[in-house]
This record gives sequence, structure tokens and C-alpha cells, in this order.
Amino acid sequence: MSTKRLYYFLFFISLTTLTSCQWGKQYTYATRQDRLTEVEKREAAALGISSTTPSNQQESSDELPTMTTTEEGVKNISAAGKAKTALKTAWSYKGVKYKIGGTTKKGMDCSGLMLVSWQSANIQLPRTSQEQSKTGKYVAFASLKPGDLVFFTGPGSNYIKHVGMISKIENGRKYFIHASTSKGVREDEISDIYWKKYYKLGRRVH
Repeated sequence: MSTKRLYYFLFFISLTTLTSCQWGKQYTYATRQDRLTEVEKREAAALGISSTTPSNQQESSDELPTMTTTEEGVKNISAAGKAKTALKTAWSYKGVKYKIGGTTKKGMDCSGLMLVSWQSANIQLPRTSQEQSKTGKYVAFASLKPGDLVFFTGPGSNYIKHVGMISKIENGRKYFIHASTSKGVREDEISDIYWKKYYKLGRRVH
């Protein structure tokens, strides 16, 4: 074999070897990745989940709507709805005469009005104003809202004798609906000199 032919032969062998090594590396990498993918799929199937790639997961999460309503917000909406229901029921008795022990439109007392009003909002209250004053949580006068119960004592006594429910707040003035012994179910301003004098506390039951 001539020197020239030997040179070409050696050059061809070198080129073939380099090419085959490079292809071998590519084949080995690709095969390894395929095997890893298959292993991931088998493990995912065993766990009962989808073997979604991170990029696909990101795309999927981007398509989901953003939730802005918090649990506390839902709770507040529900509470406001219950107060509205209770007030609507209380107003349906407006003008009904006062009657001790009454809970109907034939006659109503103060704690009876609170009882039937909150029953309509699926909240059960005790029967007497004294027991109702222990229900729910205490609310400071400045923080009273529609639906809150307000309790009063009476002349010469420090015991709870009367109860009503905040009906509205206008221009800083608080009004409550109650069953008055003299005028039946009506609305009065809590800041009225008489009611302000005997006001005891406020409770929130919703």
C-alpha cells in the first residue's frame, strides 16, 4: 500500500470513529431520557397522578381563575344576610300590641319578638331577655350594627328587663325595633333620653 493510500485509509478510520462516538453519545442520552420518562410515568401511574411537565403545569395554573372571595368575606356576607332576614321578620310585626308571653300577631313581648325574628334566620335564642343577654358576643355601643341586640334595665333596677334590635343607623343615630309595653312593636332612637338612661349592653348573635 502506497503512503498516499495509507494516509487516506487512516484518515477515513479516524473520521468514522469520531462520528460513531458522537452518535453514540446522542443515542445514549436520548435513550436515558426516554427511560427516565417511562420510569416517571410508571411512578405517577402507581400514585394515581398525571406526570405533567413543569411547563404544562404552569400553563394549566395560568388558566385557572383567581379566587378573590375569602372565607371571612363569605362569613360576613352570611351574617349580614341573617341580620337582614331577622329585621324583615321583626318589621312584619310592626304595630302589633304588647302582650306578656306573646309571640304572634295577636300580641308580642320584647323577648318574644327577638325569638321569632331570629328563628326566621335559623338562629335559636332563649325565651327571656335576661337569658338572651348572655347569648352571642358583647358589642361596644360605638360598634353596634343592624341586627345587634340591645338590652336595657329599668327604674330602680340593674337587671335586664327589656330587649330590642338595632334596625338602622342614620347620621350617627342608632335606631332599634322592639315591643314597647305601652305602644307595641315600634322603632325608637336608642339615644332618646329615656332609652339612653337605661341602656345596658349590646350583643351580636349572628
